[in-house]
Amino acid sequence: MSFAALRVPFVVAVAGGVALTVALTDYATIAGLLVVIVIISSAAVVLLPRIAPQQHRNFFLNLLALGLIAKMMATMFRLSVGELVYGLADARRYDIAGIQISAQVWNGEFSEVVSQFGLGADFLGVVTGIFYSVFGQTLFGGFLIFGALAFLGSVLFLHAFIKAFPDKDPRLFGVLVILYPTILYWPSGIGKDSLMFLTTGLASYGFASVLNRVSRNGLILLFLGLLGTFLIRPHIALIGVAAIVITIIFQRTSGSPKAILARFSLVAIIGLSAMLMVRQASSYLQLDTVTPAFAIGLLVTRA
Repeated sequence: MSFAALRVPFVVAVAGGVALTVALTDYATIAGLLVVIVIISSAAVVLLPRIAPQQHRNFFLNLLALGLIAKMMATMFRLSVGELVYGLADARRYDIAGIQISAQVWNGEFSEVVSQFGLGADFLGVVTGIFYSVFGQTLFGGFLIFGALAFLGSVLFLHAFIKAFPDKDPRLFGVLVILYPTILYWPSGIGKDSLMFLTTGLASYGFASVLNRVSRNGLILLFLGLLGTFLIRPHIALIGVAAIVITIIFQRTSGSPKAILARFSLVAIIGLSAMLMVRQASSYLQLDTVTPAFAIGLLVTRA
């Protein structure tokens, strides 16, 4: 079956599933939720053909369409389970902060918004508030938005795999990164997991783009991915930087002076960024002093 044939069932499945969940719950402001549904469904019909890998194109078009439907269903399921079993402790906190920040945005109190910007939970609250400012104060709609962003992270991981291993068949990896139950369920709501999946996917794609040849666009994507990860979990960003440096050092190159210079320039830039991150990361981990050996051990245990 072609992707064109899946468009109408796709929109109906997403809208119908959301409508059914709304009928069973009282989470959302309906107007804001409907805006989210329309935007996600419309964006999917337009963007999925553009972001699907060219290699095995029909396979990946169908996989992405199926994957997004599954992601939206998993998001609804996690919201229901979270409310009944876990109480949505973190999501409720970000939701409350988002409602407050959204009101401040609409009242023009931007200095108040800026004053709440920080790392970790503070950053998640601001991001939620920005989404609520655009789409309305809707918990359920917020879950769908965060779930869609996590799905985009899966797509970025898939493209990173294709760039890093161009001679390998990416279909098995694509099925796993799109449809693996743990990936469908956990990064699928308002919280750190969803945004982390997006930012680490972006960093992976950026690094894969500069793995064999340093490019400006790849460096920008790598920087944005690491920055986003740092704002959510600083110590995870530092682990990512360490992994990148190790990969660059031990990667085989052509041995040309240009390739060697590019490699060590990249290591120097990333190493400097890591040094600038350490202070904030140590503050986030509530440490007064950090020695290299202690930092490595702590970062591994906190990951």
